[in-house]
Amino acid sequence: MKRTISILHVFSIIALFSAAFFMTACGNNQAKSLSEGNKAYESENFEKAAMIYLPLAYAGNMQAQETIAYMYYYGVFFKRDFSKSIAWYEKSAKQGNPSAQFSLATMYENGEGTEDNQYEAYFWYSLAAKQNFPEAAEIVEEIESFVPAEQLTAIKKQVADWKPEKK
Repeated sequence: MKRTISILHVFSIIALFSAAFFMTACGNNQAKSLSEGNKAYESENFEKAAMIYLPLAYAGNMQAQETIAYMYYYGVFFKRDFSKSIAWYEKSAKQGNPSAQFSLATMYENGEGTEDNQYEAYFWYSLAAKQNFPEAAEIVEEIESFVPAEQLTAIKKQVADWKPEKK
């Protein structure tokens, strides 16, 4: 079954993190910029949104990285490009963003921007599930039904040992 990345995944996590996380961890200027980018996106001023999100994404802001990935995935302002999308999702996912982890897993599962890789998909879905991301636990169970036990053990160890990158 081919899964799709939902805009609700992106914006639900942005809304949760943007106020609390960015005010403390990234400072008020980044939080304000992210908020301005969200407003531009929501009003469908995608060019302005991209110009706000890109510098934040390059500076390591995981929410901006995720939104840029989403924009590449669906061809919003940027030309649709799965390889760029997967690269931006990976940057955000490696910092511990559960929504980006879920989206990255979906791309690995579907072979979008990369070869179909159920093991990578399982790894990223597992990390998202560990953070109680909706749907992830169910998908992990589904994938476990066809992954050999020895490989599951190895991936579960990777998940248990995994630590997010600091930016």
